Amino acid sequence: MLFRALLGEQFQQKYLWLSSGVFVALFLLQMPSPAEGIYWITSAYNYLLPASLTLILLAALVSHASAPTRAARRKCLLISALLTVLLVGSNETNSLPLLIGLLGFTALRYIQHRRLDWDYLFLCAVLLGACIVAFAAPGNYVRLNQATRYIRLLDCVHHAASAAYRCLIDWTGNGVLPAITLLLLPLGHRLSRIPDLPLNRVAQNPFLLGSSWWLRWWLS
Repeated sequence: MLFRALLGEQFQQKYLWLSSGVFVALFLLQMPSPAEGIYWITSAYNYLLPASLTLILLAALVSHASAPTRAARRKCLLISALLTVLLVGSNETNSLPLLIGLLGFTALRYIQHRRLDWDYLFLCAVLLGACIVAFAAPGNYVRLNQATRYIRLLDCVHHAASAAYRCLIDWTGNGVLPAITLLLLPLGHRLSRIPDLPLNRVAQNPFLLGSSWWLRWWLS
């Protein structure tokens, strides 16, 4: 379904199935331990919902910015506020980056237009309230009191940089993925010249094009 959605009708169904099989095979073969990877994929589901909600929230904000009427903007704002509460409640890891990003965006709009945007201030207030409720939960203090090791911010930066370095070395060092990338360059060049290809539209507008279209249709 992913290849069909991105490539449209450019290829026959059998080639799409073949591409999907090759993609899955490469994914499994390049995993350090397929058994452990499949076992721990259940823990990744904990982050799929907030990641999906974040993308849908971005789509709602895009729809809010491009809404033609005040009523449509109000609907987008209410949807964004609801998504914000759901996002913070589903996983706290996205809360602070989202709060910092939204506050920074609101401040940037104030600097550009020299006036406060009350819609974004309302959304910031909702997000701040949701963060306070989430982080002030009694269970968080219980876990902090039971913790025996604390990770500093510099340690997080160090681990993130090390992980990025390992990913880059693994990608360039195994030889398989760079070779496949080089083999697919002519195909990618040919596909880039098709203006109506869904893959090209997504690359030009990565803020969850499908959800944005759905929201615009629902609000129209």
